[in-house]
Amino acid sequence: MKTNEKIDLEKVLKVLSSFDQEIHWDDYWDTLEVIDANYSMWIPRLREALKAETEAAKLYALTALRKIGVNSQEMIPDALILLKDEDYAVRSEAIRIVANCRESTPEIKKALMDVVKSSKEYLGLRLRALWLLIK
Repeated sequence: MKTNEKIDLEKVLKVLSSFDQEIHWDDYWDTLEVIDANYSMWIPRLREALKAETEAAKLYALTALRKIGVNSQEMIPDALILLKDEDYAVRSEAIRIVANCRESTPEIKKALMDVVKSSKEYLGLRLRALWLLIK
């Protein structure tokens, strides 16, 4: 898919939600290059996609929402859930949303502390969570 073509979000999410289409995923990841605030009409559908079965669809949705510039405070409930996702890349993108949040609530602090304490978590993500707790 060429990034100068009109992006069909439903098609992108359908392909990224299908493991038998994995060979085509890279083509659809390229569409993220052009996503910006002009795609704000996608926000409701992207938020729905955060519940997708595949990590690819969830990660695409999170990345697109961040690039669109969705208010991080509004995204906190979704981001806190996704900090517990099985996929490292999804958790990593979720922590980027938490990092952009202006206020640190008790729920955010608890979720970040859970990441820091997790012996199963990658060191880089644990350090990022710790940095967010002390900043």
